[in-house]
Amino acid sequence: MDAGFSISIQVQLECPCDKTVWVVPFQADVRCELCDQAMMIDAPTWRAYIEPAVLDGPDLPDGECREVAIGNGKVVFDRVGVECAECHAIIEQDVIAAALATGGGACPGCTTAFRTRPVPPELAAAFPAVSHLVEAFDFHVWHVPERRAHVQRTATYTWGAIDAATCDRDGNLYLMNRDAVACLAPDGTTRWVRTQLALDYEPRIAIAADGSVLLWARTRVEAMRLSGVDGTRLDSIGGLPSPHATAHSLALGKCRGLATDPDGSIVFINCRRLLRCAADGTGIATWPPHKAGLFGRTVTEKLRPLAMDDTECVSVSALKDYPTIVEEGHVLIDAAGRLYIGNWGHVACFDRTGKRVYVTPTNAHLGGVDASGRIYYFRDAGPHRYAIWRLSPTGEPAIHIPDLEGGVLAVAPDGTVFVANSESKLRRYAPDGTPRS
Repeated sequence: MDAGFSISIQVQLECPCDKTVWVVPFQADVRCELCDQAMMIDAPTWRAYIEPAVLDGPDLPDGECREVAIGNGKVVFDRVGVECAECHAIIEQDVIAAALATGGGACPGCTTAFRTRPVPPELAAAFPAVSHLVEAFDFHVWHVPERRAHVQRTATYTWGAIDAATCDRDGNLYLMNRDAVACLAPDGTTRWVRTQLALDYEPRIAIAADGSVLLWARTRVEAMRLSGVDGTRLDSIGGLPSPHATAHSLALGKCRGLATDPDGSIVFINCRRLLRCAADGTGIATWPPHKAGLFGRTVTEKLRPLAMDDTECVSVSALKDYPTIVEEGHVLIDAAGRLYIGNWGHVACFDRTGKRVYVTPTNAHLGGVDASGRIYYFRDAGPHRYAIWRLSPTGEPAIHIPDLEGGVLAVAPDGTVFVANSESKLRRYAPDGTPRS
């Protein structure tokens, strides 16, 4: 058996009498020692308490502690070795591994016994990477097989709603709400799930050119960046600009529209401006230098701080070449770097140089774009029914999927369409529009 490693877990509940009660993991009947009030903990509740430690604990640096509040209690966890209850020496992981099958072992230094017990059956299915609980010192330590990467996280997550979805260039599907983001492989298997996001109002997601996952919300000015491989948190980019800034930067705030370019840059709409930033969030020109005017002089965009522009907002339908001022809307970028700007009335397409390719009425906001530059979006098809329409690379609209429930739309590079409805049911459609299982 693999030696594995340990995650220390301490669970604390607050009794109505204000007494803090320390709870042994999986203990069902808990009583306050001050007022003797019973507090029952069922399997779903234990799953909620244990999940943060199981999902995030493997990625903690050794010795780093983390605390997560849940309901009327909290869980505190860190990556530390199993400590002997008598001599306080750290018991080696291979000694713990050897004791799992026998229900316990002894400290090699002082022979003090420690206990092990399997995960209860009602929780084992939710945490397949966890095998046993180890009891030694005055807290309780999970023994987790040596698979630290988040890609191994297959714990069950109950989706209350799905707020946003997207696909990466490999066809992996990402689903998210305010609390969690999940990555599903093209065959539907779960690659990883990350919880405890706390993104709040209108969470959004985009996949960067390097495969990392950008998460943001209307109440945040920065974007959280996760690894697309395993969901581990990498860093945050953007934030409040300096009052002395001479150029814009990635400051999202109330931004609805953000898209990532294959060249690594990020395009977004904020303060009625269409802006572009480098991958690290520093401001760059939205469009490359271009010729303009009767004599074809070269025009280079001047960078300036992000602030509410005095210029009147320009509607999508009125956009010309090289736009930098635009009404609030959504943006998409396809594999060729063509930029699409849309709102509930029109969608405008621009090539990589900034030249307008087309403007088309849609009466819907943009849902996704495939590798061929075809745009997908919902349109009403009757009471509580919708159709998915598709724009050709030259802007001609046509019905693609005629009748379905609405929801959140994501499009894979090959044109596979995913729809997650309000009941969190996920449906998949082949590139030709036929339903897939």
